[in-house]
Amino acid sequence: MSEKFPAMEFAHNRLCSKQRLMTPSHAGKQLARGDWEFLLERFNVETLTRYLAVALGGALGAMARYYLNNSALSRAAVPFPTATFIINVTGSFILGFFLTLVTERLSVSPYLRVAVAVGFVGAYTTFSTFEYETVVLVRERGYLLAFLYVASSFIVGFAAVWGGIILARKLD
Repeated sequence: MSEKFPAMEFAHNRLCSKQRLMTPSHAGKQLARGDWEFLLERFNVETLTRYLAVALGGALGAMARYYLNNSALSRAAVPFPTATFIINVTGSFILGFFLTLVTERLSVSPYLRVAVAVGFVGAYTTFSTFEYETVVLVRERGYLLAFLYVASSFIVGFAAVWGGIILARKLD
């Protein structure tokens, strides 16, 4: 990912400080022979812990989405997909708020970061990442690129949905 998207870098396993989330904290230092066993053990525990944090956040995000999709929102303003619209908008807000808060104002556990940004919001909606990246482009005055990103995402995404529908209907 580009350096222009530091919060999205984080969401894709990088911190704004460019320290990889999956890398032990003493990476880059010269290690003695005995340290390799400790490093291997610690790396595996840290990696597993991060995956479990993403899984827990993802489970909560998926349950929240399922709940809202089955609430009265799904029947409001039919045929407009009100529940999905609300989920996408609130997911965009949550991602923008949370990533800004933890990259600019608060220091929180890297496990909490991946649990919320990757797990919860990722399962709740993927539309939020798209919106956040578009805002970053606009904020950096990349208006044409932002427009192309939005238009191409919509057109290609729409075509992909139709392609999936067509392919699924052709299967026996």
